[in-house]
Amino acid sequence: MQASAPLGLDRPTEVVIQQPTLPKYRQAVYAGLASRPNVNLHVDYASYDLPNIQPEGFAATSIPMKSLKLAGREILVHPSLWNRTAKGGCDVLIAHWNLHYANLIPSLLRAKKNGVKTILWGHGYSKREAGWRSWTRNKVGKIADAVVLYNHTTANHLVDLGFDRDRTFVALNAIDQAPVDEARESWLARPNDLRSWQQEHGFVREDGSLRPLVLFVSRLTPANEVDVLLKAVAKVREQPDLADAQVAVIGKGDLADELRALGDSLKIGNDLHMPGAIYEDQQVAPWFLTAAASGAFCYPNNIGLSVLHAFGYGCAVVTGNDVAAQNPEIEAHRDGENGLLFRRGDPDDLAEKLTSLFRDADLRQRLSVEARKTAAEVFTLDNMV
Repeated sequence: MQASAPLGLDRPTEVVIQQPTLPKYRQAVYAGLASRPNVNLHVDYASYDLPNIQPEGFAATSIPMKSLKLAGREILVHPSLWNRTAKGGCDVLIAHWNLHYANLIPSLLRAKKNGVKTILWGHGYSKREAGWRSWTRNKVGKIADAVVLYNHTTANHLVDLGFDRDRTFVALNAIDQAPVDEARESWLARPNDLRSWQQEHGFVREDGSLRPLVLFVSRLTPANEVDVLLKAVAKVREQPDLADAQVAVIGKGDLADELRALGDSLKIGNDLHMPGAIYEDQQVAPWFLTAAASGAFCYPNNIGLSVLHAFGYGCAVVTGNDVAAQNPEIEAHRDGENGLLFRRGDPDDLAEKLTSLFRDADLRQRLSVEARKTAAEVFTLDNMV
């Protein structure tokens, strides 16, 4: 529902979103918010972790952020927080809910004094949760006029801890599926080209069937536990009918050489595809479509928006069952409906789950249909905006 007169103003509401970066996956979200009637949106961003894009469809300003270490803890100072909570700075400030900002609490208090409404937007939890950290974060959250979370699980938990339900909101984290849909439809409309691509990459058996493929796409970091996937594939290949199973690891990171060496030691080196990072959907689409047709997408741990990327291509997603170690987007994953869970860190259990998907085409199809439905109907960009 659209509010006809936000905050009771007789003019558009001046809304500022403060964030550490301006990443590609937020482009469509901000553009969608900026297109809403009665809202003048401005994004203040720094250059912190992810590469920034050029804003399109909304106004944005790059504001440098200071970073320093104090007793082993990173301290951030983003001037946007303080500047935008001055009188006349804006009507509503949507700030990054991160306790590393040294000027977050002073800015929230200044906002109350100056009549600026504040919303804290973030995870609302930490994967390395500690009592003092949780207590402090929740205290800070209650200073703001409202909080916005990425999933319902966290929102309900905060309400149980005393947050006002009327001021606790959920914007299910989503990606722009338009490039995914375009790439998927483009390749599926050219089956001969897709089959040629699969043959060139060695994915087609002599009888014309596809060799089983499990796909991983993301940064190659320890938290993602890609080594567990390689060990699981090696176990799968011990079965005669799955001896030609393959694994593709797309991405870059410090662990690339280590993972190649592990693949060689597990004797899967020739069937371990590591093409590096691929960012464009038109180029990565045949990898996803082949995995959807013959196997699965597997992200052993720390899964985030990648689950929605894979769902968009109709891939069943296999990931670890330690939900606390995952990112908020794990809420999109439903075990046995659009993917499967395995015991985190257990290659044997992961091998069992992959085997079931490699052998059971009906299971793959059922999970694939639900995966596409989840991306197209629930975790959508429009719903998030």
